[in-house]
Amino acid sequence: MTAKILFCTFAIAALASSLSSCKRTEAAAMLVINFDQQPKSAVEVLYEEDGESFYETLQPDSLGSYVYSPKLKGNNSDVMIFVGQRAYGSHVAKGKKAQLTIGDATTFGGDNVERAKFFNAYCQAYNPYDFKPKHTDTIYDAQAYLDKLKAGHERAHALTAAISDRQARDAAIRMNDASRDYYTIQIYKYDGMFNDNKHRAEIDSIISGVDPNSEEARISGMLNYWYDNSPLHKQTGYDLTDYLTRQILGVDSLLTNKANVRSLTTTLGQMFFAYDPKAEDIEKFMSGIEPVLSAAPGIKAQFQEYINQINSRIADGSPLPSDPTLIAPDGSKCKMSSLLGDKLVYVDIWATWCVPCCREIPYMEKLVEKYKGNDNVTFLSISCDDDLDAWHKKLAKDKPQWPQYVFDKRSGDEFMEAMSINGIPRFLLIGPDALFVAVDAARPSDEKIHEIIDSNL
Repeated sequence: MTAKILFCTFAIAALASSLSSCKRTEAAAMLVINFDQQPKSAVEVLYEEDGESFYETLQPDSLGSYVYSPKLKGNNSDVMIFVGQRAYGSHVAKGKKAQLTIGDATTFGGDNVERAKFFNAYCQAYNPYDFKPKHTDTIYDAQAYLDKLKAGHERAHALTAAISDRQARDAAIRMNDASRDYYTIQIYKYDGMFNDNKHRAEIDSIISGVDPNSEEARISGMLNYWYDNSPLHKQTGYDLTDYLTRQILGVDSLLTNKANVRSLTTTLGQMFFAYDPKAEDIEKFMSGIEPVLSAAPGIKAQFQEYINQINSRIADGSPLPSDPTLIAPDGSKCKMSSLLGDKLVYVDIWATWCVPCCREIPYMEKLVEKYKGNDNVTFLSISCDDDLDAWHKKLAKDKPQWPQYVFDKRSGDEFMEAMSINGIPRFLLIGPDALFVAVDAARPSDEKIHEIIDSNL
């Protein structure tokens, strides 16, 4: 199960919406990826172009290679590659062929090797998983994260010298610096959250230097911080539909770089649809931002996908929309349906990389203990992890006393999409008749959870 569709923060914020955007390929191979050992996790590739992001999950060919052939609007693009929680990078161009071999060391071949080496170092320097607090953290050591950020920035910067095209080299330097600024702010914010060190002056100073029309502002994610700090964002007095409509129209009028307009439009649109809008609000919103959408057909199609998901959303009282395969810690498999029936089932959908998920685990433990010995209710946790080693290590550390499973990749993706689950943790309550009592049940930390379970026993 890909972590990225579950609102995980991307290293490159412009790619944050990519897994819910368009997919497109062409015949001529531009990138061939090989592994010293076949990966245990899915190989996912994505790139950003003109404010829109494009994603694809690759399958190996008969030789075990992963061939990627994006249909570029322009002549070339950087490509981010995720294998579980590990990030890599390459560079593709029309009429050229790049090669990437991933193992104990990462090697490059074919065309554009210098730009591929830089972007690979860039992706590893700003891998979002490396900067989010871990469930194993007892304290948030901001200085350790800042030191790690500095080292990654310096490694990537050193590789810009080999880029022969001066314009591309200068763009790489600006992008590298902007991404360092983005993660500096993120570290400061976590430091404020965990240690009450607010860093307000430092954050404001960084944001004040952002050019909201620059390419590096969009690609690094600094554009989002600029927007959060802008007078436009601080407007009040409207309901959500009117507010976000005005925001998108305001961004369109303020920015001259329309790729940056498209990027912020995607982010603001995702916010709108995340609030489960009613049909009349959707119609009003789409009509209100039509002047922007008419110039961005890809984003308009993406928003229509959200609307289709809302219209087909599974409701309370419905059966499972699909029957995913679940894998137990010992490797045995079963269908989700085989775990239902005859009793109330409370399902926790989580992942080891999800901090809010891990915060619910102690509450889940107390919930399971409270109903221990009650044959009318059972509890299940189903992980979305691609990295099975991380999942096994987490289970070995926590030793949970209730059944644990991880989704099979393909059928798990189908289930999550059918359920329109775009964020975790997510909790399901399923009745003895195998029908949903609640498709979005209360969390274990909710003080009403005991009352909800008791009322359905």
